[in-house]
Amino acid sequence: MSLTTEYVAQMFAPLENKNGTGAAEFFAKYVDEHVDWTFGSPGATHMFAGRYKGIAEFLQATSGKMAAIFKVGDPCATSSLISADGTSAAVQIRSVGETKNGQILDESALWLVKAKDGYLVEIIFIHRLGQTYGAR
Repeated sequence: MSLTTEYVAQMFAPLENKNGTGAAEFFAKYVDEHVDWTFGSPGATHMFAGRYKGIAEFLQATSGKMAAIFKVGDPCATSSLISADGTSAAVQIRSVGETKNGQILDESALWLVKAKDGYLVEIIFIHRLGQTYGAR
């Protein structure tokens, strides 16, 4: 499956799901189990910054931290396709959610993705295009 505008929108749609199952659906349907996932740039200080080899390694490093910070179902993400050429795409992701202590997260990030046979095999997550935290 080629990365077309329609397919990229379909891939990222589960992340908008507020019931807490969207990420699981996204990983199961659209991410290769051996994905090469880079979160942030070299020297990044974000708590998820690093390079992960595979879904299992990424989730092991990040899931507990997310669960400790956010309410179930948060944050939700909406996507806007910037560009797609069949095998790669640039997607802007806006995440909005509420932390367990009542702060609101509103951030944008850029995902650069490559796909093979309809599954994402490489994700580069460039964090903090814009971010705000504030009281509800």
